[in-house]
Amino acid sequence: MKERIIQPDQKALQTLFQERLYRFSEQEPAMPSDTVKSTQKALIVVAITEADPKSAEGQMLDRMLSAVGLDRSGCRMVEGQSGLLYRRLESETTFELLLAFGYRAEDLGLQILFRQCERVQFRGRNLIFCPSLAELAQNQLAKKTLWESLKSVFPPAG
Repeated sequence: MKERIIQPDQKALQTLFQERLYRFSEQEPAMPSDTVKSTQKALIVVAITEADPKSAEGQMLDRMLSAVGLDRSGCRMVEGQSGLLYRRLESETTFELLLAFGYRAEDLGLQILFRQCERVQFRGRNLIFCPSLAELAQNQLAKKTLWESLKSVFPPAG
């Protein structure tokens, strides 16, 4: 009997993995309307070295997520990099919260006013911009402010 190899099409692969890698740049064309969007509770922009679950920063991130009933499986982690734009992230992912560590609104192409670790609403979504996880670990006031902001987005059950 001849072995039959099945090659899934691009749409099937997108549905299966719900993640696509992109070059983030202004010149890149918009995503086609039939592209499957990833749906996540939170979209987290963080330096990849701080996102490592084995690092002190990664463990702190996991504790923060757990405290509001989330874990990494309910979040999309995106490494902040030159040219990463909010507009692109918004077109790829449906999310309730964008949580950026070590990146400012301007770094993502946004011109909005905010205070670090405080929630701001933008286009129906919650955004929180924080210092890097390493800096946050050393700043008790920022951690308290972030905790209050996270509770306002994901209130505790009960």
